[in-house]
This record gives sequence, C-alpha cells and structure tokens, in this order.
Amino acid sequence: MGAFAVFGVTHELAREKAEKLVDKRRASSKTPWTADFYLVELAKETQAQFEKMKPLRCSPEYDAPQFANEWKELAKNVKARDLQVRCWDVERDETGAEIRNPKNGRLKYRWQPYREQRS
Repeated sequence: MGAFAVFGVTHELAREKAEKLVDKRRASSKTPWTADFYLVELAKETQAQFEKMKPLRCSPEYDAPQFANEWKELAKNVKARDLQVRCWDVERDETGAEIRNPKNGRLKYRWQPYREQRS
C-alpha cells in the first residue's frame, strides 16, 4: 500500500461525474435526445462539475513523495486544478496529539497535505 497520492480536480474526473448526471437526466426525459444535444449537455455539465468539484484522489498511490510529484508535473499537461500531494498519516488534534478511535482505541488515519521536511 502506498502512502502518497495526488489530490485535485481533473477534466477527466469532472467528465465521469457529468456523464452520470446527464445520463440520469436523459433517462428521466420524456423526449428522446439527439447525439448533438447530448454532447452539448455533457460539455456544459462537465465544465460546471470541473468548477465546483472538491479535490479527489486523481493518481494511484505511491511509496515515495517524489513519484507523486512526478505525476503532478505530468498532470500539468492536462486540464487540472488544485493539485496537491497528500500522505496517508495519523490524524492529530490542535496540540499535535494522536487521535484514537474511542470505540477500539486504534489510531485514526486520513489523507493529509504532505509537507516536505528540509534539514
């Protein structure tokens, strides 16, 4: 299992979500849609989703942050926004203490922004 991934919004992720929404709208429509009308609606919905989507994981998981950074650099060639490398790490409170699950006492993990430590 990798501990690093790139989160952001890509045009491809927005299009996948838009396809689902437009297909639902088309299924509930009483009149049949033409192919041109479908493509126009899909383009509008894709743009709307791209602008309002929250960042999702858009890369595979990597074992080291430099691989995630390389993926991030490659993603600059496609339409993308808010790209950020995150790491799978223990959740901490404001004081820096580790947060544990109250039911079983295990540590809680979540994707957190990766801050490169320079020495």
